[in-house]
Amino acid sequence: MAEVFIEVVQPPAPVVIFGAGHDAVPVAEFARKVGWHVTVVDTRARALSRERFAEADACVLCRPEDVSAQVPLTSRTMALMMTHNYLHDLELLKTLLGGRPRATSGCSARNGAPSKCSKR
Repeated sequence: MAEVFIEVVQPPAPVVIFGAGHDAVPVAEFARKVGWHVTVVDTRARALSRERFAEADACVLCRPEDVSAQVPLTSRTMALMMTHNYLHDLELLKTLLGGRPRATSGCSARNGAPSKCSKR
């Protein structure tokens, strides 16, 4: 009887980082170095320069309400909210929870208030 070895090779896990602030740069670099497919999404054109996120596979400029039309979200997607904008986070959560990504995590501060953190 012959032995057969089968190895399933999945595509890199997709991670979407919402927000292009200074704190998102090392997160994007680390995610890419561990082999994930990194997409950075932000509403500010200056912060979302290709030079700042050279390690990212894709950079998308769009409003939170347009995310589902511009960013593929699957059951394998891991979403990280780093917008530092409470209202944007709420809008993103509506989209993300409807798309059922594998994991959603984020922190947001509003008007100097303590961070409101969520994790699914």
